[in-house]
Amino acid sequence: MVGQMKIGAVILVAGVGIPDEEMEKFLEMKRPTIFEQMIVSYQRAGVADIALVTRDGMADKIEQTLHRRYIFGYRVGFL
Repeated sequence: MVGQMKIGAVILVAGVGIPDEEMEKFLEMKRPTIFEQMIVSYQRAGVADIALVTRDGMADKIEQTLHRRYIFGYRVGFL
């Protein structure tokens, strides 16, 4: 890709120190979460790849939340 730069982003959604039950309540809120707003903003800005850093067991729950809110169709990975 001559003349173009590929831009990526990393979003920390670790929830360290927050019990799983509280994190699940957070994901079930009716309002978009901060990381959802960041994903949409990065998308609109043309960011090619987005990585979400989270703790064990939360990636599936976060991914389900994103799909439930129709935030999909782009390259988001979990670390």
